[in-house]
Amino acid sequence: MPECDDSADCALFDGVEATDLAVKGVRFTECAFDTLRIIASSFQGSQFSEVWVHGSQFVSGTLADTSWQNSEVVTSSFAGVEMHGVTLRRVTFHNCKFDSVNFRSARMRDVTFADCVLRDADFGGASLERVSATGSELTGIKMDHVTLKDVDLRGATRLSIASGTERLEGATITPLQLVELAPAFARALGVSVRE
Repeated sequence: MPECDDSADCALFDGVEATDLAVKGVRFTECAFDTLRIIASSFQGSQFSEVWVHGSQFVSGTLADTSWQNSEVVTSSFAGVEMHGVTLRRVTFHNCKFDSVNFRSARMRDVTFADCVLRDADFGGASLERVSATGSELTGIKMDHVTLKDVDLRGATRLSIASGTERLEGATITPLQLVELAPAFARALGVSVRE
């Protein structure tokens, strides 16, 4: 991996395993990352443009304040990773898992989560525009103070919102999803439902 304030162009990072790695503020352009295992490491403030990530694991550590554009992430997992303040533009995630990932204050535009699992992800204060979740499971997600525009959740195979249900303005859901979310909507509105 390049040193801080360096850049990498058209590079392949294959089979890298690292703990406590610090590559803050690095610019990656047209790079490929294959079968990485990165633990408790920091990429804070780094930029990823036209990159491809495959079969990689990110455990704890931070990708906070990073920017990603025109990129694809495939069959990868993120567990306990700090991604607050991340900027995603034209990014597709295929068959990825996000477990307890902090997306607070993230900015996402033209982002697709396809066949992904997002468990206990926190989108508090995030801005999502033209984001979709085709074939994905979203469970226990937090949407407090989120701003949505043209967000399509109809393709989600599971949709469970832990908090912030009242902030779903700007999202499109199916009638069945509406029924499943009805108790959460009632709680958010302070409505008691009793026999």
